[in-house]
Amino acid sequence: MKLDIDIIRFLMIFAAAIFSSIAIFLSTWLIFQHQRHFTNAPVQSKITGILWMVPIYSIDSFISLVFPSAAIYVDMLRDCYEAYVLYLFLALMLSYLKTDTITNELMDSFESSESRNFLRYCKFGTLQYCVIRPCTTFVAIILHWLHLYDESELGWRNGYIYVFLIINISVLYAFGALAAFYSRMKSKLKPFKPIGKFLCIKFIIFFVFWQSILINSLVQAGILRGMGEYSAESLSGQLQDLLICLEMLLLSLAHLQSFSYLPFTSNSFSYLSFASKAADMELRHSLLEEASHAEGRSVLAIHFAADCAIRDFNDSMPVIHIPAGFTPSQGSVVFSDPAVRLKLFKQSERRNTGQSSREKEEKNHDHKNDANTIHSY
Repeated sequence: MKLDIDIIRFLMIFAAAIFSSIAIFLSTWLIFQHQRHFTNAPVQSKITGILWMVPIYSIDSFISLVFPSAAIYVDMLRDCYEAYVLYLFLALMLSYLKTDTITNELMDSFESSESRNFLRYCKFGTLQYCVIRPCTTFVAIILHWLHLYDESELGWRNGYIYVFLIINISVLYAFGALAAFYSRMKSKLKPFKPIGKFLCIKFIIFFVFWQSILINSLVQAGILRGMGEYSAESLSGQLQDLLICLEMLLLSLAHLQSFSYLPFTSNSFSYLSFASKAADMELRHSLLEEASHAEGRSVLAIHFAADCAIRDFNDSMPVIHIPAGFTPSQGSVVFSDPAVRLKLFKQSERRNTGQSSREKEEKNHDHKNDANTIHSY
């Protein structure tokens, strides 16, 4: 029996390693492409934050599979980031509306006091889950130390049932806020195809959560039993981690379609390449300075939209506030608006065209002089 469980464990770890490696490769490649074509900072910082979900989940689940005793501690990071991704989706939808030149005027519907309160409610709905989810995970660790937390038992004397109920109420409230926002802004969000993006996030949050409930129910029903030195509870956790590694592979493939970098390369715009095309030295210097500001943004701001999250957190939370002095980045990207980029690009093109015409005339003049010189000989 010991040999059998060792073989099963090896196969599980081997399969998880393959699934995780492919998923991480695809996701990091997509993240790199977004960073390479970082032409819309308000939007792409949220997209990048969502894309990091796959590597974080894959690495976390693989570590939990290899070291089952550390699973409850390692999974805390996964649980926290799961909540943050839910907020990032709302922030992404708002960024789409705010930065697009066509739909920017549509955000005027939030100018009234009632509308601002509605927007604050939507932000609070997602951010409260970002607070409650880590807190419940921390409580679960404390209860685990006190031997009062067992995921395979649903009795009222077990702390798991209470953590389960709190998490469910919080996540349902968060999804309710997202549903209310989408219901109000549905027609305005349609050009950005939010359904596929939302399904990617809903799939991982809801499916993984209820998947764990189903596996624990199989343990409680006696269908899934322990083998060798591993208890049924330990094997159920390892099975959950293996399935998550597989699901991250599927999710990374879905991200390639739902969060593609191609829309951000349509104008082939980048600060440095744009600056190199500028004929005017003053404009070139301004663009290069802007490029340095973009590159100077912190990792938290570029990859996880932390600056936006802190601002929304302080705006929507009634009691808890993050100190205003804590800012992950002082830099800003001025030219993230497509209208500004287009205007500057046209200015640069006109300068380049004028310079090219003058050079061509001078070149033709030189050719004529050379021809006259040769003719005289």
